[in-house]
Amino acid sequence: MGAPISDILRYAPPNSFIHVDQFDSQQALAAYLKYLDNNNTAYAEYLAWHLEGKKAGCKEVAHLSRHKLHVH
Repeated sequence: MGAPISDILRYAPPNSFIHVDQFDSQQALAAYLKYLDNNNTAYAEYLAWHLEGKKAGCKEVAHLSRHKLHVH
């Protein structure tokens, strides 16, 4: 369901999203979401990439930010 994980990883940092294909069933996904709701440490792991700065963001934007753009 949705975009393949490999496509999402082109734009999103690892451990910054939960993909439905990572679970065997809807019940397993729901159980994991409940686990995260009750476990602040595990939930915080999905936010840790944000503390790493620009390098963890959209890879294309990070690439562009390293190069000067020329307007003709």
